[in-house]
Amino acid sequence: TGTHIDAPLHFVPGGHTVDKYDPAQFIRPCRVLDLTDAETKITRSHLVRKDIAEGDFVLLKTRNSLDNPDQFNPEFVFLAFDGAGYLIERKVSGVGIDALGIERSQPGHETHKSLLGAGIPIIEGLRLADVPEGEYMMSALPLKIRGAEASPARVVLWKP
Repeated sequence: TGTHIDAPLHFVPGGHTVDKYDPAQFIRPCRVLDLTDAETKITRSHLVRKDIAEGDFVLLKTRNSLDNPDQFNPEFVFLAFDGAGYLIERKVSGVGIDALGIERSQPGHETHKSLLGAGIPIIEGLRLADVPEGEYMMSALPLKIRGAEASPARVVLWKP
């Protein structure tokens, strides 16, 4: 458990492994989006008002950040399938969330499969409680573990 990056192989048969990621994908500008008003899930309607541009790497700050981050909440806020579809349409370069999973009990794991299938890396387990919405530089390097479907990562944000 903890902050980690999923590679396509995590849910996409034949998808690439974490050691195939280019580190430059994870040392870059990003945007933290405050979605703390989402009660159970982040939907397309939550995201359309955030003016997401092609190429943005978005980090989703939810009420998960406001809850006790040291205790697992099985009712965590997650990204709904239609929200993932919107991010794919916007052609984001990556997505992160402040929960240990980007989805919660979704049949067929549609959110994971759609994002990873579109080549969009997923960062899970972010700690964003003290990070206001805005633009940042990010370093989120996965360990180069040959053949792994995911990797722990230390994610650091700073103002440019």
